[in-house]
Amino acid sequence: MIPPSFPKNAKHSRTAARLPAGGRAQQGRVLLVLAFVIAIVFAAIAMPQYRYARISNQIARVVTEGSEQHGTVEACIAKGRRRSGVADDACRGTAAGSPFLENSGNTQYGSRPSDPTLGVPFLAFREDGTVTLTSTFGNLAAEALSSQKIIWTRDRIGTWTCASTVPKKHHHPARCPSIAPD
Repeated sequence: MIPPSFPKNAKHSRTAARLPAGGRAQQGRVLLVLAFVIAIVFAAIAMPQYRYARISNQIARVVTEGSEQHGTVEACIAKGRRRSGVADDACRGTAAGSPFLENSGNTQYGSRPSDPTLGVPFLAFREDGTVTLTSTFGNLAAEALSSQKIIWTRDRIGTWTCASTVPKKHHHPARCPSIAPD
């Protein structure tokens, strides 16, 4: 039986139900524009989240890299090595180079990495018996982190604390709060 919308002489085939010339092409363009608009909306939603996650991950990684030097510093103190550098009696550090730090530290066997794209924390023994490990963001770190610092401090009795100059609006690990003004 032929549906009522078809003329009586039309055959049951795909050609009988085709759109007028150009109709299918127009339908394809509308779908393409719709897909493009949806992609732009998703990108607008995802980009800020990606940026936030990238900054948070870089902060967490640098905090962890600094904390990994605690054992080395404790061993140096136990051996009476209370200065940094390359001398035999100095605390040399064993930090692996990080692409998120400036190349200004001294904890890669007493000096900074030879590769200028890598950085390590800067180790300082103070006269009052405290020790600081300062990691300065640079190289491949997110622009919002450039020149900001993660500072691990060891007091005279061996307790380590962490502080950050990274603005508070960025996520910080609970163990390393921001000391930056609001």
